Amino acid sequence: MKKPRSRKKIIISVLCVLLALAVLTPCAINAAVMISASKYIISADEAAGRETDCVLVLGARVNSNGTLSHMLEDRMSTGVDLYQAGAGKKILASGDHGRDSYDEVNHMKQYAAHLRSLICKGIGADEADKPLAGMSIMVDAGNGAGGFYASEVLAPLGADVSPSMNLEPDGNFPVYVPNPESSVMIDSAAERVKSTHADFGIVFDTDVDRAGCILSDGRELNRNRLVAMISAVILENEPGAVIVTDSVTSAGLTKFIEAHGGEHIRFKRGYKNVINKQIELNRAGVDCPLAIETSGHAAFRENYYLDDGAYLVTKLIIKAALLKKSGGSLESFISDLEEPAEELERRFKIDLEDFKPYGDKVIADLKALAEKRDGWQAEKINYEGIRINTDKSNGDGWFLLRMSVHDPILPLNIESNSVGGVRVLAEKLLKFFDEVKPENVDYAALKGFLEK
Repeated sequence: MKKPRSRKKIIISVLCVLLALAVLTPCAINAAVMISASKYIISADEAAGRETDCVLVLGARVNSNGTLSHMLEDRMSTGVDLYQAGAGKKILASGDHGRDSYDEVNHMKQYAAHLRSLICKGIGADEADKPLAGMSIMVDAGNGAGGFYASEVLAPLGADVSPSMNLEPDGNFPVYVPNPESSVMIDSAAERVKSTHADFGIVFDTDVDRAGCILSDGRELNRNRLVAMISAVILENEPGAVIVTDSVTSAGLTKFIEAHGGEHIRFKRGYKNVINKQIELNRAGVDCPLAIETSGHAAFRENYYLDDGAYLVTKLIIKAALLKKSGGSLESFISDLEEPAEELERRFKIDLEDFKPYGDKVIADLKALAEKRDGWQAEKINYEGIRINTDKSNGDGWFLLRMSVHDPILPLNIESNSVGGVRVLAEKLLKFFDEVKPENVDYAALKGFLEK
């Protein structure tokens, strides 16, 4: 009679052990992973402000009704929080196209179709009409993600994209890292446009959130020129609108925007900063359709404030096509942009762990000096660092000294309307640094420029 009871006890004991193992094993594995990978795991607070390339959200189950599973919802929510905190420039959500209910892979094709429809609408033609026929357009994707723009947007509309290069994605970037601000990429693209007699050139960064362009004569359309061009396009339809840019744009750009009926606001560096300012202005009832950085980030209100390089160049393609129809050219569209005779950018490292207060003090000391100096006038509205305009005897231009958004760096930008003016300004700034002698700031780059 005792034997069955003993067997029952054994079975229960085994089941309890198995249950314990089922509970403890995942916990043990999780603990082992946490310990072994502890140096790679950071908190949300630590991630905030890093501005990495992207926040990667791994896929998980989607419910049959199309809603996200609790796990996926939590991942997406965390990803959005990190993006809004500045942890990454983009959110990359992984997934598949294993079911008809969510086919993520083909969304890019849908987006390409959307861009084609925008071009057709802007030109006033149907896709079947091949509205870009007769235009030769060079696209340089730098082996990043932008190759689709040539094959899926321009070619179906009749454009000759044969001058294009580096369209195949390759994460090793065998030619160069795609960057619209890189002279290597820009010079290569300009040479390609000229040698193939293309009407227009387009360059993208790795993930197509930034763009630059090349005019038919080989001149680059980036930084101030790019801002001027797209501002003029926007202001044709929205006179009186506000254009938000980063702080390093030129004085000539302000004159250009105002001459075209707009208002220019220089805000803090960082694409998130200019976009957030744009959103803030629109919520306050101010007409602000565009925020753009000299880096090639551009966000349109009509495009949900996304920094989208493909959308930016689509607006310019429309304008280029319309001008070609009427016998005009993009080159003439910015002919009244006043550009500096000289410009210089140098970066000074701050050798301190707690670098921001020290950098702010250096800027404050320079501001105090500027207030006493004849021929120097502080910019009335300035959102970061110190921006000083100078008269002809003091360099005939302006300079901006600011704190880097995240790094222990003091970037210095100088522009002059006169040949030799940058050197004059640099000499005066060197005197300031030599007088103040900030021990923890390496300003050797300024000395190096003046010793050339």
